[in-house]
Amino acid sequence: MSFTLSNPFQYWNNPNNSNPVGLGNLYVGLPEEDPVIEANQVQVYIVDVDGNDVAVAQPIQLSAGGVPTYGGVPVQVKIDAQNVSIKVTNSIGAQVFYTKNYAPASGGGSGGGGLIYDIPPELLTVNNTYFNPENFNLTFSYQDVDSTQYVSFPLVGTAVYTEGGGGGGSVDIANAGGTGTTLLKTISADNYEIKRLKAGSNVTLTDDGNGVTINASGGGGGTTTLSNAGATGLPLVSDIVGADYPIRRIQAGTNVTITDNGTYYTINSSGGGGGGGITSLQNVNDAVGVGVYKETVANVGYFRRLQSSDASIALISDVDDIDFSVNALPYTKINNVTTARLLGRSTAGVGVAEMITIGANLTLSAGTLSATAPAVTDGDKGDIVVTGSGSTWTFDTNVVTSFARTVLANTSASSMRSTLDAQQADATLTALAALSTTANQMIYSTGSDAFAMTGLTALARNLIASSTTSNMLNQLGIIVTTNANGTSIRFPTASPTSGIQICFNTNMTLPATNIALGSGFTGNALTWTFPQAFSATPTYSFSNQNDDNVFISGAGCSATVAAARGKAFTTTGATTVVAMAIGVY
Repeated sequence: MSFTLSNPFQYWNNPNNSNPVGLGNLYVGLPEEDPVIEANQVQVYIVDVDGNDVAVAQPIQLSAGGVPTYGGVPVQVKIDAQNVSIKVTNSIGAQVFYTKNYAPASGGGSGGGGLIYDIPPELLTVNNTYFNPENFNLTFSYQDVDSTQYVSFPLVGTAVYTEGGGGGGSVDIANAGGTGTTLLKTISADNYEIKRLKAGSNVTLTDDGNGVTINASGGGGGTTTLSNAGATGLPLVSDIVGADYPIRRIQAGTNVTITDNGTYYTINSSGGGGGGGITSLQNVNDAVGVGVYKETVANVGYFRRLQSSDASIALISDVDDIDFSVNALPYTKINNVTTARLLGRSTAGVGVAEMITIGANLTLSAGTLSATAPAVTDGDKGDIVVTGSGSTWTFDTNVVTSFARTVLANTSASSMRSTLDAQQADATLTALAALSTTANQMIYSTGSDAFAMTGLTALARNLIASSTTSNMLNQLGIIVTTNANGTSIRFPTASPTSGIQICFNTNMTLPATNIALGSGFTGNALTWTFPQAFSATPTYSFSNQNDDNVFISGAGCSATVAAARGKAFTTTGATTVVAMAIGVY
């Protein structure tokens, strides 16, 4: 079912007071759902000038006169749905109208969707009652002639319109399903009997004009059983007799106070002695060490204090414990060490310090350990000769050469390189020295001061060693032959006796074209014997070098010779040509 909203779009709070909406927005959505939320919206269409339905996005803007517009142009809004929810907001986005389940009266045209009634409860009248098109809630009140109490209950129905008073039909009233006591007693054609509410024991009914409040005033409503939890401890609840629940009182004993704070009790211990005595204290039965516990006097236990008379040991006390800290150990703590001894370990492993004896050529004086070298006797010591009772040391000239002495006498690296005729370190030389060379390889550069090795075959070596182009071609197996007939070049393939051959002659003369031939002229044939024969008929060509009026055509070819003739439209003289043939040998 589809329908079209009228133009302009209007809504009525009551039929006698219209209220058009202008400069606002119109939203259309699913029934019972807020159409402002995009997920709840239904597709709306506008009718263009050709009568076609065009789908558009929401909201639809309303002009100052309440006319739906699209792009500022008045349009008709078409909705393809049975029921919808409709909401209208004003120019500042505030809601001015909302119906959750709007069903038009007819299936199309302006009569079905333009006039929407939305009657607030306060506008309901006795003789003319209008209900909005969605479900409505209506409250009836009934007053009993013998009581001032009112009974109110809601009615839920669909779209209803009644006009005039009385006799307009009846509304069915029924008790809702489920369990419970029914309020409805009997229904006749024009009478609805509803049961009264009466207050029972400890229950009061209060009528405030709009409803009845039911309260329970308590008392006699049964008992709640109290019992002590757990199997141990003193119980707080005594024996229960009837409706009496005796709870034991809590009293303060010695050194205990109980303070009532209104909602709870605070129990504190005020301290003090109570003749309870103390548990006997004694030191652990150990023969080593000094006991910490001293004595007990008048139920007071006394402990020895911990103190340190040694600067190397410190006592640090906090709330829970006492820490012993060993400070730097002074030299005065090393006792009973024999003179001229060192302390250390001469025995492998961990253990106490051991005394180490000062050996030969060592002295310990005033805390300093010194070494005294043994006397050196004169004489030849190999490379060195000692004289002057050990005071003079010289090189043995029979062992250390003059050149070696010169090198040792140099005072700088440059002078030593000069003596040795050595080259200063170089990155290129260092990189070359790092290569690992093998036979039949060649060094090549891969970058700045970077080198690598590559293979070098005998053929490559012979090619590099060739001193002429002819020698290089011979190394590659390329044979060039030149004679009176021109030049031939042979390129060998898998077999050195076969391959590709190219023959050419750059200085040949084509005879004059002076023999009449049809409308033109031709000449005698030019015969070219190849510099070397082919093994099969090759491909050949002759090209004119200096006379564009002469055309050259082939006149036959074999493995050893090729021929050509000149042709022209007028007689011409001899012409220089270049001949070439390519084939196999």
